[in-house]
This record gives sequence, structure tokens and C-alpha cells, in this order.
Amino acid sequence: MISVFSALFGCGHSRHVQVRDLRQSPLTADSYIVEKGDTLYSIAWRFNFDYHKLAKANHILSPYILHIGQVIALTEKVSKKQANKIVSHSHKKPVSTSHKKTVHLKKQPSSANKTKSYSNQKKKSVQQKYVQKLPVHNKDKGWLWPVSGKVVRKFSPQNELSKGIDIAARVGTPIKSSRSGKVVYAGSGLKGYGNLIIVRHDAMYLSAYAHNRRILVKEGSLVSQGQTIAELGSSGTQSPKLHFEIRKKGKPINPLTLLSK
Repeated sequence: MISVFSALFGCGHSRHVQVRDLRQSPLTADSYIVEKGDTLYSIAWRFNFDYHKLAKANHILSPYILHIGQVIALTEKVSKKQANKIVSHSHKKPVSTSHKKTVHLKKQPSSANKTKSYSNQKKKSVQQKYVQKLPVHNKDKGWLWPVSGKVVRKFSPQNELSKGIDIAARVGTPIKSSRSGKVVYAGSGLKGYGNLIIVRHDAMYLSAYAHNRRILVKEGSLVSQGQTIAELGSSGTQSPKLHFEIRKKGKPINPLTLLSK
């Protein structure tokens, strides 16, 4: 597993080292190698990236399917070099000019234009095939508290270890989805978060629910606002609590500014 805390402070190590496990390898700001259980969302979450920009920079199309061993460039900037190499070439029979009728040859598009056209058509086709509709937020009433309890740690932009808020409550207390959305991560691959759930609400907002005793939803599940998605626990921490985060375009924001009073 990859340590979130090591990821935060490992940038001082030598560069050009592909990351597998921070307990064995130093962090690089250049790339990350996909491991079992990773999703584009969890990788973006770990390194504070906007998943849209991370996907675009790596030429990964929706639904953002990753493969074990795949190298992800840790950047939001789109590379000028074309990552897609189109290997398909048409082998058309040459037009015969021996006939009596005059044959008018149409100007064929250049190889570069063919590649660009094919790439755009393929991208459009894939995106249309995997359109992932999210629940309509019309019935949502702002942002609900995911659990009732005492806030024992507040959001601190200066503290890298406090990207959200910690809410203390009894073990087994139901954890609710703060807003309707789609579960894009459910697992324990991000060390320091324990059993974690990440919900995508729209193109801008994601929320996370950490240290759960038990996860009650699966990746890909659509959840409604107020739906029970987990049970509070102490996985990845020393005391029972929910660590709750909200990310806007990949950046942590103070949940207390959005949660209902």
C-alpha cells in the first residue's frame, strides 16, 4: 500500500523513480505505477489532482479504466507529444487507369489528418459508449452531515494531515452519503485512510469517508443523499471516528463551509 503521509513529504527524494510502494521506494513527482485496487480517482485523490486534468494529461478516456503496471504521469498539464499511435493503415487497391472512362481521383487526406480524424472519432465513440449518468441533485438539500457527533479535528489548509474534518462517534454508527453521487472508490488502498469510500457528485465535487469499520457499497454504485454507505470504525486510526473530506476540482476545501448548519 502507498502511504499518504510519505506521499506528502517525499518530494525531496531523487527524481525519475517510478513509485510502487513508498515503504520500499522514494516518491517521485514524475510518475506512479498502477497497482491492484487503484482507480484514477484514488490516484488523483492521493496526489491532490483534479481527476479530469490527470486523465486528460495521460490521454485516458472515460470510464478511466486502468491496468496494473500502467505508468501514470503525475501532472495536470497536457503533453504536446501525441501519446496515441494509430497503427491502422488502409490497404486500398490502386485505381485502374486502363479503362476508357476517365477516372477522377479525389485528393486523399494526409496521414496526419487521418490520424487526427481517427483519434477524434474513436474518442467520441468511447465517451458516448461509457456515458456515466449521475443522480440528479434536484432533491438534494445542500450537503448533509455524514454522521452526528463531535468535530474533534477541524480543517486546516496549513496542515497536510488535516485535509478534512474528524467526527467522533460510536463504532457501528451509520455513515450517510452527504450528497447523491456515484461511488468511484471503495477499499483500503490509501494508507492512513483505512477503509475508504470516495463519492463523485458531479464534475466538480468529490467527497470521502474514511476509517470505516465496514463498507456497505461497491464501486460503481449510485447513492442518494442520506443513504447509509458504511459503518463508523477505527480502521487506519487509533480511535473511532469518521474522517470526512470534500474536494473541489481536486483540491481539499473546508467541509464546514458546505455542510448544513
